[in-house]
Amino acid sequence: MMDTMIIGLTALFFSLVDVRLLGILASNFLFILLVFVAVFYSRLRVDTEFLQFNLPFLFLLGFGLAAYAAVLPLYGSEDLYYIFFKNKDLLSEILLALVIYLFAVKREMGTEVIRLFIEFYFLVNFIYLLFRTLNPDLAFFFHQGENNIPILLHGRERLLGWEPSYTVPVSIMFAAIYATIWERKAYLYLILGFTLYIIIAGGSKTAFIFLFVSLFIWLYFVFADRIKSKLFFFSLVTIVFMISAYFVLNYLNAKNNYLNYRNLDEYHQYKIISFITRKELITATLEEIAGNPLGYGFGNATVQLANSVTENIDNYISPEIKESEKYAKSSKSQFLDYTLSGGIIFLFLLYRQQVFLLGRINEMLDEERGKLYKIAIAFLIGTIVVGERIPFILILNFIWIVTIFPPASEDEEEQNMLDQAHNLEVQ
Repeated sequence: MMDTMIIGLTALFFSLVDVRLLGILASNFLFILLVFVAVFYSRLRVDTEFLQFNLPFLFLLGFGLAAYAAVLPLYGSEDLYYIFFKNKDLLSEILLALVIYLFAVKREMGTEVIRLFIEFYFLVNFIYLLFRTLNPDLAFFFHQGENNIPILLHGRERLLGWEPSYTVPVSIMFAAIYATIWERKAYLYLILGFTLYIIIAGGSKTAFIFLFVSLFIWLYFVFADRIKSKLFFFSLVTIVFMISAYFVLNYLNAKNNYLNYRNLDEYHQYKIISFITRKELITATLEEIAGNPLGYGFGNATVQLANSVTENIDNYISPEIKESEKYAKSSKSQFLDYTLSGGIIFLFLLYRQQVFLLGRINEMLDEERGKLYKIAIAFLIGTIVVGERIPFILILNFIWIVTIFPPASEDEEEQNMLDQAHNLEVQ
């Protein structure tokens, strides 16, 4: 009972952070809870298996703290404050994964802890969605960042999370993992139905892109045995994608006069600002990575990029970049943020981790579930490449824990039922 309460409380604070309820207090409450639970349940013993799997992120944290110490005499208090809390948030993500691991392995709950966490997550956010809809005036008291009731009720941010490009992929990933470890149809249908609502209501371009990409990945796994030439298959997919992109760009140009961007008025510029902003900031990030392939340290990387963009602000045409606050001048890609922070060492460690995880999937999961989890990893990697924020470490650890406690295959379930029936007959 106590374990369930702690998992529920952890999922509650995790959800409050996502919807920005209670502001930074929710983040602090979550961090304090995670430190307490991790210390109490681990008894300060280092679990080498957890450390080895999460080595890429532990390296990011260690390097980030080292970089923080190095820049102490160089940066002002505002930059130091930002770097410190970025690393605190990274530590919180790692601790969250550690808490889930401790309950799964040390408390011998297995994938039950993942099931409970996901159920609490959806329940909390469903209640929050009703709360915002039924009593928006009261919702403003708790919710930071909203100042318009019509937007609160009918805007694309009316979802359970703070931004559809975050909410939709997270909901899809949680629902997919939940579907593979829990087959109680009532709960499953509710979560899948709620996730479908989130996809439709969110209108997230990121989510739709990766649903499309995931469909091709799924088709590849389904027909892998029948595809004689994998080169032909991927060439065909690439051609289809490029043709689709060509017609989409032509459509956007016809609608927004994209090629004559500099001649547009400010209103029409903002209609395509998202693409322009990301293109320029991603380009700037890649230039910074090329200039220092070893990385700048977590948190410090964003400050370095922001300073570089600010110093060369006249080279950018996006009005959003020119007018945004300093730390909003980020890489616009979680993967590039990691890479700019940890450099080639992080990339190498991440590659090793993914090879290890795929090997575990091949060894521990049956073929059908293995395909689903490979699709999930591809979706997850793709999302952090084009998205700014997602609980990547947590979801990756969810998938790893599933390989430690693989769901029973249909043959095993049937055999278990026969064994139970036999035991009853004997009794």
